[in-house]
Amino acid sequence: MAIGGVMVKRLLIVGAAIAMVSCNTRTPVLDDPVLTTAPSSFTSSVPAPNATPFMELVPSGVMGGNRGRSIVSFSAPPAEGTVVTVRASDPAVAVTPSQIEWPRNAFSIEFMYTTPAVTADRNVQIIASASDRSASAQLSVWAPAPFFFAFSSDRNAPEAPGRSSRLLPSDTQLDAFCSSNQVTINVRPFAATGETQWSVNLTTPSRTPLRPGVYDAGSGGYGLSLINSGSPNRTNCQLQSRITVREVELRATSEVVRLWATLEQTCVNTGATTRVDIRVVDPQRPAGPLSSCTIQ
Repeated sequence: MAIGGVMVKRLLIVGAAIAMVSCNTRTPVLDDPVLTTAPSSFTSSVPAPNATPFMELVPSGVMGGNRGRSIVSFSAPPAEGTVVTVRASDPAVAVTPSQIEWPRNAFSIEFMYTTPAVTADRNVQIIASASDRSASAQLSVWAPAPFFFAFSSDRNAPEAPGRSSRLLPSDTQLDAFCSSNQVTINVRPFAATGETQWSVNLTTPSRTPLRPGVYDAGSGGYGLSLINSGSPNRTNCQLQSRITVREVELRATSEVVRLWATLEQTCVNTGATTRVDIRVVDPQRPAGPLSSCTIQ
């Protein structure tokens, strides 16, 4: 009996050991490994703690009376519904809408600013605020001068994209001339300005002089060409242009006595616009023979 009892105990110990090994062995359900993935979407209930707002003005400088866009973005997405308020330091500059809730999954939001006509240059701060954070950018609002060349372009414009500047006689060399039914202005900024050259051509129908008025280029024989030498990568745009002439005096001897005009060139494909305001009085005329100018 003693021998039998020992055998029974040994069998029990071996069985228990087998059972323990079986319990600690995992048999995969699938032959391929199983990967754990992150959720496909996540909505934060509070603003990102280190999210920093950024402000961009397009354009950052305009002639008084014009408008543009204020683009607000964050270094990290804020919470859905975060209220962003935008205002101008000068109450004469309107910003609309004045506030907006941050949309779901948005990377940036846009506001429009509108400037008044001014008699002296102004620098205006456009300020965006959200919770306890804020960002600002300076907007230059320019007044007309007796002699100037100013431009402003949307980010996707074919010419000088996302840039704006106003050049005075101390900033640039400029010559202008009239030949037949075309007025040409060449702008060569000094190196210190960091700006690149412009060539502007206004064309009227044959034997038709340029007079004050508003003309749609491409319609009725009127044409506009704006070329900036710093914009070599032009996209294939269908261009739509408008010429607004406020003052003009030309001589048959090819001289441009005075010209004040606003020129707008829009890429129909993207809606991006380049706007040029120019006012010249007795500009230089390039050397060399020129065809007589159509003045009547």
